Amino acid sequence: MKSKAKKKGKSKENLIFAFSLILIIGIFAVPMYCSAEKKFQLEAEIAEVQSLTSDAEEYNQELQNQIKYGDEDEYVEKIAREKLNMVMPDEIIFVDKNK
Repeated sequence: MKSKAKKKGKSKENLIFAFSLILIIGIFAVPMYCSAEKKFQLEAEIAEVQSLTSDAEEYNQELQNQIKYGDEDEYVEKIAREKLNMVMPDEIIFVDKNK
């Protein structure tokens, strides 16, 4: 009879040990999961910001080129023709009425 009582006591101890072990693993696993999720989220945000940065650098380079090109007479003439509809004094303009 004593062996059955000992077995019941051991099984309760094993059950308590298993439950405690699961609880301890859970206590450590949940914060690790949350921090890993946060890490992936931050990495995605970093990639997005880097993409925006490279786009901004490309746009900045284009603007720098426009500034350099803007001082040239060809650019001024192009803008005058396209935006202001200006012509040179010796030019003749033909208008297509079919358009």
